[in-house]
Amino acid sequence: GKRDRREAAMGFHDLMVEADNDATFGGDKLVEMARFLVKLGYDACAFNVSATAPLGRHHRCQLTMPDLGGAVPSRGALRVDATPPFRMLSRITVTVEDSVHVANLDGAVLGSYDIVAARPTTEKAFEQCCK
Repeated sequence: GKRDRREAAMGFHDLMVEADNDATFGGDKLVEMARFLVKLGYDACAFNVSATAPLGRHHRCQLTMPDLGGAVPSRGALRVDATPPFRMLSRITVTVEDSVHVANLDGAVLGSYDIVAARPTTEKAFEQCCK
């Protein structure tokens, strides 16, 4: 019925792939992965870097997202609608064990990523993350 057609046209939006925060993870590897994910019906993918607080300058995002241009088709094999261009995002997941670490997270480091997630390991750290 109508519901089945609408669901088929939506595609997938939430995908996270673990990445190394260095220059070797990029270029052709990302383009190849993007092509595959578009065929599966994904609209976007977040390439995640995991880190443990406290953060330093070396934790700044080193991932370089290539300009896909015509390298990735605009329609997935499993999609029935025209789709927007495939989006590749950078994400950092920071494990925080202490509320002091949360309070001292480096804004310049976090600002170098498109998405920031916190993984508190204690109740106090969780409470600080929620503030």
